Amino acid sequence: FPSHDITTGDTGTVTPAMMSATAQVLAFKNRLINGNFVIDQRNAGATTSIADDVYCFDRWYILSEINTVQVAGQTNTANGIPTNIRITQNQGNAQRCGIAQIIESINCRDLRGQSVALRFDMRCSASQVIRYAILEWTGTADSVTSDIVASWTNGSFTTGQFFNGTSLTLVGTGFTTPSANTWTTATALTGTVSSSANNLIVFIWSEGTLAQTATLDIAKVQLEPGSTATAFEYLPIDVQLARCQRYFYSMGGSSAFEHFALMSLTSVNTQCRAVTFVPVPLRVVPSIGKSGDFDAVAGSNSITTSGATIANVSQLSGLTNLGFDYTLPTGLTFGLSAGAMYILRANNSTATRLTFSAEL
Repeated sequence: FPSHDITTGDTGTVTPAMMSATAQVLAFKNRLINGNFVIDQRNAGATTSIADDVYCFDRWYILSEINTVQVAGQTNTANGIPTNIRITQNQGNAQRCGIAQIIESINCRDLRGQSVALRFDMRCSASQVIRYAILEWTGTADSVTSDIVASWTNGSFTTGQFFNGTSLTLVGTGFTTPSANTWTTATALTGTVSSSANNLIVFIWSEGTLAQTATLDIAKVQLEPGSTATAFEYLPIDVQLARCQRYFYSMGGSSAFEHFALMSLTSVNTQCRAVTFVPVPLRVVPSIGKSGDFDAVAGSNSITTSGATIANVSQLSGLTNLGFDYTLPTGLTFGLSAGAMYILRANNSTATRLTFSAEL
């Protein structure tokens, strides 16, 4: 059917192929997940100290030169910026720091041989250079060495110098110097992805050291196909959350006595096999963690399982149905015969969380 370009006056015919290509761009423009920092399952936006090479907001991890930095979420700091991350350099010794995200191979291998564009908004408490880079990982897909910095003090921003040289190729690097305490849109960075790329990595950092109490705010980070950066792609919150939960899922943490899993006592009276569900398929069988203590409850039989360990996660039926072993420490027993069913719940003094991580 006919079309009309109101900007040029050109007319033509819209073909199914054109519609398909346009729909793909509109539906999956930003290859980064949680680029507006609206999802923070780990810390719910609270100010938290984060060490080097450790995840903070969903899909994003901190890289720092010397020590931990503080990370927090902010809301409505400016029109058009409903949410952003704030990094506070809280150490006595000045240091460089930033954030990075690794893009899963299945979500970026189609960009081989294509141009890509990176842009974001930033605000720094001091007027100093903020640098950013797009790198590609040419090693085994999804087995990325996440700590990509070889030497924070090296001013040659290439692989084998500032960046590690093993299995990394630089697509491009850029910089912008914002005025102090002023939201600024970074000058767009473009580059071409090679035919060897298995993963892409985006990294944003302070080129010079940040003094104690200095802050770096980042928002609306977008990496997209093409040589032109376009408006940030906002997704519905439920879509954003589901995309994040593919890599990390946090269960509980709201109140005492929350229920987490159904457990069957094995022949060993100190161990149960538990079954629980997560809302979306995880990327791989995850590692599991817990933030506090649990009770194991079977009718009137209830024991506080302080010090219990959780391990041996397995896929039971799809990556949304997971099993794990729940083992009591020496001196504790469940007290019922093999096969007895227990409910794993948070105890009455803490809001405990179970976490499942399938991060890159």
